[in-house]
Amino acid sequence: MRALPIGNGRLGAMVFGNVDTERLQLNEDTVRAGGPYDQSNPKGAAALGQIRQLVFQNQWSQAQTLVDQNMLGNPSAQLAYQPVGDLRLTFGSAAGASEYNRFLDLTTAGSTVAMWTPNSSTNNQWTITGV
Repeated sequence: MRALPIGNGRLGAMVFGNVDTERLQLNEDTVRAGGPYDQSNPKGAAALGQIRQLVFQNQWSQAQTLVDQNMLGNPSAQLAYQPVGDLRLTFGSAAGASEYNRFLDLTTAGSTVAMWTPNSSTNNQWTITGV
């Protein structure tokens, strides 16, 4: 089963889509591996003058080495997000469903699930907006 990602950078979800049930795997930016941490690198300000001097002297590789050692956060990569939980929705019987389609809209960070059933035409839209 493949999911469509939706979100705004702070809140997110993976929309799995299904005919009679829907699973939204929820994410929020403060839920990640590990605990709270300060990514600041206190050595950065002290190294800035030397880095600038190397750049002005066209010594790019040495300048980059100093940037890597002194300017990147610690850790240098963000810790992995962890799922907040799953939201499961049950829509009831979808016997005879056809024309099932899922769409991802990159301009709205939203997902649409559309299908036709003998009793009705169904169109579910999932969008996460800024809070």
